[in-house]
Amino acid sequence: MPDMDGFETARRIKQRERTRGVPIVFLTAADYNAHLALRGYAAGAVDYLTKPIDPWVLRAKVSVLVELWDKNRRVRAQAALTDRYERRLAGAAEQVERALDLVNDLPGDAGVRKELRALLEQLADDLQG
Repeated sequence: MPDMDGFETARRIKQRERTRGVPIVFLTAADYNAHLALRGYAAGAVDYLTKPIDPWVLRAKVSVLVELWDKNRRVRAQAALTDRYERRLAGAAEQVERALDLVNDLPGDAGVRKELRALLEQLADDLQG
């Protein structure tokens, strides 16, 4: 890469919203150098490997990274679903509270109002957890 090295490439990958979460593994033919490894990690790498690279170790590391990526994706999806349900429950709880306010204004049998109020209060308690 004539205009940029791997550190610059990693920095640009981590700057973009779409690719920020992509795990980067540095593979280098250079002898291990703690300063270069630190630069790699600072640029966003999750690992820094030097030659000779053991293909079994590389496969194992990539396998773990793929598994973590997938689990992270599932956790984010579950969090979004939970957020939607929490908002729906909060809306339902507000509606029950409004219904409770209206129960007192209902004409008719006081016993029916009392029973309806008890049912709505139980529902409100159930929704608020």
